[in-house]
Amino acid sequence: MFDKEHNLPCFADLVDLWLLAEELMIPDLQNAAMRGMGVQSPRTFALPLEALERAYQNTAKDSPLCSYLAEEFAYRMVCKSQSYPHGLFAEMGNVFKKSIITISDCPANPENIVKFLL
Repeated sequence: MFDKEHNLPCFADLVDLWLLAEELMIPDLQNAAMRGMGVQSPRTFALPLEALERAYQNTAKDSPLCSYLAEEFAYRMVCKSQSYPHGLFAEMGNVFKKSIITISDCPANPENIVKFLL
């Protein structure tokens, strides 16, 4: 799993490795990739969007990979964002419960801003 300098692959490559191991039905390799993601995660500034998209497009809805990525994303939003008020995340949860957000739902959209006016 490590290169010659004993470095782990980047986070996105580990996601791709997990996906390949799933396709080849090699659970031990999936587990190794997952462990690597656990080590790389604190070293990764932002989760790579392309890797997130590949994971969600190429796995089942209840995939352990997607579950991990969702929890990692939530952790980063809440635990690594100490400057955000807790109430912000509660409101975001309410927004996500209501529906899937689209570009037209943008709060800054002039048609939507009225619902925030006093």
